[in-house]
Order: sequence, then structure tokens, then C-alpha cells
Amino acid sequence: MQELVDRPMILAVKGHLQKPRVEVACKLAKHLKYPLIDQDEITSVLQTSEHFDEISFDIVLKIASMQLTELKLAVIISTPLSQDTHFDKLKHLEKSAGAILVIIQCLPKDGSSDYDIGGVSKLTVDTTKQFDVEDFVLKELDKVKKRIYRHLHALTFSNKPNIETRLQCKRCREVISGPSYQCILGCDEYIFDKACAELQVDLEQVRKNCPDYLTRREPEYLFPRELRQNCNICEYNGREFSDSCHDCLFQTNLKATDAMIATLICMSAAFCWHEPFLTTMTSIL
Repeated sequence: MQELVDRPMILAVKGHLQKPRVEVACKLAKHLKYPLIDQDEITSVLQTSEHFDEISFDIVLKIASMQLTELKLAVIISTPLSQDTHFDKLKHLEKSAGAILVIIQCLPKDGSSDYDIGGVSKLTVDTTKQFDVEDFVLKELDKVKKRIYRHLHALTFSNKPNIETRLQCKRCREVISGPSYQCILGCDEYIFDKACAELQVDLEQVRKNCPDYLTRREPEYLFPRELRQNCNICEYNGREFSDSCHDCLFQTNLKATDAMIATLICMSAAFCWHEPFLTTMTSIL
């Protein structure tokens, strides 16, 4: 029985050569026990149709949609994925079904991807080598399945879109029309629709564009080690100097500014020779 997951996966195994593509798809389906939908099988029945490629792909999506939305099962789709419109339809299915789309491209090691799939996880299988399904699942696919999301700022979830401001998702650049995530600090660089926010792949890139004033930094003042002074409390408790301890900072400032204080006192004394002042200065020095 197939394992149920909180967000089903769409494994689209693509490649222009049918034999290696189907081999990879079949091995993955047997190992993961996911339903396999082969577009070539449907296409062969529709050869007499003028638009058999488009029709067969739409049929594939209909079957996959039922598995994803009604049964919450992951699916494997074997498809040439030769048209950009087909890829766009896969992305739409991913979003509507709340799934995770992964493109597994089957091509020689020296081959290159035929188009950019920004925002979607992409794995590559070298068709010049024997496909080891267990090794592939363990080393490549499991990394995607873990979906570990890390964010420097806490995100707040909103079920309803803000129609007045017409917020734009920072990943897909489309106006958000449904549930969304936004930085709780109000950072304009962290606004995503629900589907984009729950993808691990692009957050690292967006994080690089975070405004400087929201980036965690080291303290502006870093005292040289020889000037750092423990306060009595920290010393009693066996703790080292801490720039978060006010008493440690006070003692360190005193040591760092002793020379400056003495200089100021001498300069003041040069202009004032009254006895009370000299008595006070003598007691301090």
C-alpha cells in the first residue's frame, strides 16, 4: 500500500528517448509504489487525432489530478515534456493539487536542459549509465521530500488575499490571489503565495535580497581582547566577558578610556588652578 504524504509529489520523468525514460519511470514506480502514468501509452491510441500530443497530455493530467486531489497519492508521469505549455500545465497542477513538482530529466551526462524550469526542483539521470533506483532515491529524491524550510524572519500566514494592495509574489511575480505568507516584520522582500512559500528551492535566493537593516549583524563595538574586563558577577560565576552584560561593558569602557580621562583632567587643570579643583583631581589620580 502506498504511503500517504501530507503533500503528494509529482515526479515528471522527462526525456526525448522513450526507452530510457520509461525504464527510469518504471523502476521508480516499483520502488516507491507510486502509480505510473505513461503518456506514450495514451498517445499510441490517439495517433489518428491531429492534436494527439496535446490530447494525450491533458488525459495524463486528468488521471494524475484524481490521484493527487482525491486519494492524496503521489504520481509518476512519464512524458517527453517537449512543449513549454505542457510544463506550465504541470506547474498549474502542482499548485491546484497542493503538490510538490519534481522534474527528473533523462539525458546523457554531457547533455543540457532544453529550457529553464525556475522555481521547480530538477534532478538528472545519466542515461549512459545503469540506473540505480535505490541510490537515486536515497541520495537525490529524499533531499526534496524532506522539504526543510529555513527563513531568517518569521512568516505569518494569511488565508485571505489583500485585494486593496494587490501584493505580488516574490518568486513567481504573479499577483497573489489566494492564501499567502508574509514576513512578520513587514519586510517587502518576503511575500509569497502559499505554493511558492512552501517550496524550499527559491528561499535561499530571495534571502540574499533581504534589506541590510533586517540582516543579522555582529555588534558594532568589538573591544580588543586585552581590554575586555569581566564584572565581579560574571567573574564569580565563572563566565567570560560578554557584550550583553552591562557591567562587563562598563568595566571595559573604564579601562579603555582611562588614558583619555587622564588627558582631559590634565587639560582641565591647565586652565583651573583653584585649590578645591586640585584637591579633587589629586584624589582621583
